[in-house]
Amino acid sequence: MRGSGGAGGANAGSGGPNPPTVVWKLTADKQLQPVKITAGITDYTFTAVTSGDLKEGDELVTGSTSSKSSSGAPRIGANGPGGGAPRR
Repeated sequence: MRGSGGAGGANAGSGGPNPPTVVWKLTADKQLQPVKITAGITDYTFTAVTSGDLKEGDELVTGSTSSKSSSGAPRIGANGPGGGAPRR
């Protein structure tokens, strides 16, 4: 099963088992349901899910957005060149 790179702390080539992590599944009634999974190998775009109660086609939440408009200048790195999460 393929998932988002945000699925968990799987490190390619880490050599050890990955601890369980929680992802959020969007249910049919648009509620979020926590699901405990174990993530496998990842290329940080797709992540293998090695165990957990997920099925092909389940929708997972990988981020959030806000409908609020911000006032003032944008923060450095926010939605601009070079932005994104820091590397580990």
